[in-house]
Amino acid sequence: MRSSPFIFALAASFSTALAFSGTNPVVAWSSHRSDAVTKPSAVVLSSGTPHWDDVSVQMFGDGLCEFDAVVLVDQPGLHASDLRSLSPESFVATRLRDSPSSSQLPYVRFPHQGDSLQDLADRVTQRCGAQRLSFPVGEGPEDLESNGKHVLSLSMPEITENAGARRDFVTEHEARLASELERIERTFPRHVVVFAGSRRQDDSAPEPAPSPPAGGILARYQLLTPALISALLLTFFVLIPIVLFGVSALASIQSPLHVNATKGYSADEKKNQ
Repeated sequence: MRSSPFIFALAASFSTALAFSGTNPVVAWSSHRSDAVTKPSAVVLSSGTPHWDDVSVQMFGDGLCEFDAVVLVDQPGLHASDLRSLSPESFVATRLRDSPSSSQLPYVRFPHQGDSLQDLADRVTQRCGAQRLSFPVGEGPEDLESNGKHVLSLSMPEITENAGARRDFVTEHEARLASELERIERTFPRHVVVFAGSRRQDDSAPEPAPSPPAGGILARYQLLTPALISALLLTFFVLIPIVLFGVSALASIQSPLHVNATKGYSADEKKNQ
């Protein structure tokens, strides 16, 4: 299933931010077509806001054992809005758009306790008889052995920033993730990647809203735009003078208070006629 990662914006328009409190996105893509990757979309259509347990059952079945590498990327604090802020040409957006199979779940409810992705990695390792490796992004082993099946658990720093600093943080670490995944893709041509934003310990509020800048209303909004300045100049120096001139011209018009009778005119004769 191919679709733009910015379908998240369409999903967000159907509910308020409070409805998605305590949720995190889960996206996945694979180098080869696989029903195991595309199945979770049906979960979203049937349940609206799915729970991670339902997603993991639908996604991580026996079908993942057909891949040489299952890559699980965990970034605590990641929200759907962070993925929407990525450039359409970023690594994650490109992979979701161009991969043979992909899945995008913008709002998934994770359990409050436990490490969901790590538990899932253990299950996949046992089910597929794979070798397990865990390391932070950018600190993996230089030489990955391509023999046998592998489950690679990659961890990323927690996102705690807000507003512009948050967007810069996500962009910077997405670039680091891209370098790590490109290296893994070269070693394991047949692979599947799952990128998820797990719950934080204090993640009980809706997605963070940008904090207003200091300095009052003039620091938040641009009041005097070029269009507004042009309109004001036109009003005060063209329209108002014309209106005042017209009112002054009308006020200067005078009419006589009475009309003198013509010579030889008699009101009594006019009355008797």
